[in-house]
Amino acid sequence: MAADSFQTLPTIIRPSSMQEILLYDPKRVPAGWMAVIRPGQYAAFLSDVDTSAPVSHDGTQMSSAGEYFCLMFDSLPEAQGYSTATADTRSSLELAGVCPDAYWLAVAS
Repeated sequence: MAADSFQTLPTIIRPSSMQEILLYDPKRVPAGWMAVIRPGQYAAFLSDVDTSAPVSHDGTQMSSAGEYFCLMFDSLPEAQGYSTATADTRSSLELAGVCPDAYWLAVAS
């Protein structure tokens, strides 16, 4: 990409309850993310809209499965709001979210 074609992305406001956690962290007890999520929390996963590969916040692919993470939120409105804002400002990303009762997908409009 040429330097003159670089576009600064808008800042997305990070909800106060949002936490980034590794999907598997051998240093954490319990190590797996599904044992960490509590009732009433929501997890969102970043991926490339074309390949569905897990990506970082800036859309770059992860170099190893040990880097895969999810974003945890304490409320569904915060999770959906952050997901929609991210998808709307970063068209190459999609966020899929899960909780015990729901699944949602936010993609660029």
